[in-house]
Formats: sequence, structure tokens, C-alpha cells
Amino acid sequence: HILPLTLFLCNPTAQVEIVYKSGENFDPSGMVVEALYTNGVVCTITGYTVSPMSLTDNVTTVIVSFAEAGIIRTVGQEVAVLPILAGIEIASAPDKTQYFYLESFDSTGMVVNAIYSNGFKESVPGFTCQETTFNAIGTHEVIISYTKDGITKLLCKQFLFHVFQSTCQLKAVHSFIMAVSKVLHGIIIMHRK
Repeated sequence: HILPLTLFLCNPTAQVEIVYKSGENFDPSGMVVEALYTNGVVCTITGYTVSPMSLTDNVTTVIVSFAEAGIIRTVGQEVAVLPILAGIEIASAPDKTQYFYLESFDSTGMVVNAIYSNGFKESVPGFTCQETTFNAIGTHEVIISYTKDGITKLLCKQFLFHVFQSTCQLKAVHSFIMAVSKVLHGIIIMHRK
């Protein structure tokens, strides 16, 4: 019986796509698989299988398998799988939390992290925030988005903002806070005596 001894890939690397984004399927186009048989003959083969077809972050090699007469031979094809944008998160809240009535959201000071399919996180400067106008006291939702390599992720984040009707109202709240601080400071001093 003439049986396959080994498999090998005989094509130049340039003909096979070896760099993929996480989640893409392996493309065997251009890949030439040959088998060396026990009689010394080398033949180009078809009917091989590739595993895994769906490439994730941890995959570095796909296995090409060929079966003939109950004999299975394999060879590996190295691949590089690049992580993709999987989500975003708020690393630091915005500086401004007090707004006048109908004032728009200011994202200054807010830090957004991109989260990739391999778990890696990094702060990203290119995020955008949907225009949000404050018309009531309380919690307001801000929609933040970030796009990388054609993938956009959205985050609907709720922030507690204080909305004031006028400058007089803001000054009154500030005066109240200062008065409470003085009273508390006096209580602490009396308590220490």
C-alpha cells in the first residue's frame, strides 16, 4: 500500500493571508498542500481540512489535516490574529458636574478606555459624546462612542448632575455649602475641646 508519510505547505508565505482580525475565518486561498507518499512521490492534495476556521486572539497556528486510507497527517500554518475593539468603559468621570439649565455636557477630564478582544485596555482620546442638554436636576444619560478599524462601540452612561436655573441659584447653593462647612468645622473644634 502506498500511504502518505507527511504533509507540507509548499507555497510562498506571500500567497497565503496570515494576518487576521479576531473573529475572522481562515482563508486557505493560495495555500498549496502537498503529501509525500511512501513510494517517494509528492502530490498536491485537495480535500484537506483546516482547524480552527474561526480565528480568535489565542490562535497562532491553524492545523491542516489530510486523511487517506485511515492515515491522518497534519501540518501547521502560522497565523497572526490581531485583537479587535470589544467595548469601552469610563475610567474617570468628567470634571464638571454642575450645569445651568439647558447647558450642554462638557466631557473635559473624562477618560475613556477601549477594551479589546484579548482583554487589553488603553485610554483613547478619540471618543465622542452625543450632544446632551441638561433640562432637569438628577441623573442624565450620556452616550459615548469610540470607533477603531471600522468597529464602533457605544456606552450609555448615567451621571448625576446638578442643574441650576440661574447664577443666583448657583451662588445660593455655594453659600449654603460654605455655611454648612463652617458649622461642621465649629462642631469639630468644640468636640476636640
